[in-house]
Amino acid sequence: MTIKKTTVITKKGTNNISRIFAIINCAGMGDELLADNGEFVPLEKMLKTFQDFANVLFIPGVSLMGIIVADKKDIYPIRKFVKNNNIIFVDEKRIVMGGKDRIESTAKGLEELDHMPFPPTKQDIILIHSGAYYNVDKETLINCFNKSVTCEVCAAAIMEEPSSVPAPAAAVQDNVPSEPQRPAGRPGGASRYVRPIDTGFAPGSAAPALKRSVITSATPKITKNVSEVCYPQCFRYEIIMNSYVKAISGNITEDDDVSLSARIGKRALYAESTPSNTKAIK
Repeated sequence: MTIKKTTVITKKGTNNISRIFAIINCAGMGDELLADNGEFVPLEKMLKTFQDFANVLFIPGVSLMGIIVADKKDIYPIRKFVKNNNIIFVDEKRIVMGGKDRIESTAKGLEELDHMPFPPTKQDIILIHSGAYYNVDKETLINCFNKSVTCEVCAAAIMEEPSSVPAPAAAVQDNVPSEPQRPAGRPGGASRYVRPIDTGFAPGSAAPALKRSVITSATPKITKNVSEVCYPQCFRYEIIMNSYVKAISGNITEDDDVSLSARIGKRALYAESTPSNTKAIK
């Protein structure tokens, strides 16, 4: 199914964003990436979804460019698949070998961005996706893009059913200590960090100048619990690079990239995803 060009993709507040760089990390997935006949069935499904997403980015001046990070033995088959299936947003030369773990593999993808003829600027969007989440749908990609153009960090998340709860009145306090936001959940399942969030979260609340989030109205709000944070996860180039510099220099490991950005004090805005967008590879 192809999304019609009536799909709402907004560029408002993008700070002159013109490019999205997608890093798809397939390294470490092993033989489970392959079907019995040797075809990349999960990868085929995911790449075609991304291809459809690229086709609906019809805003003048916005383009999608991709890098695939894979195990050494998978590079040639993936290149062949990309070429034979006309996956135009990925140059077959931009399929690179991964590292010893998730952090190193994604870092290799980020490093490859610098080798492009026109590398990203600090305000460009870097969309990071895990190949294990090959059931990602186009609506999730569009939701992530629409939110990512208004903030520094955005991640797809599966929400629980909404509940109406009264919002307690609170005064805004000066000199409130700021702390890095803990992610609402981990890829692959919920965690002790799950908490209610206001799905009407204003884009300005993700601005780096805002050091606190305080409810100032007693009006009931509709909230949803984030039951699972998944992929894709979107970042401004400067943010994700700073996150990885700290992670690598400090030998830090985290389950996902939003957790890395939280370590440098960046809050995430969550884009609602579908329940099917869960980690498919065990």
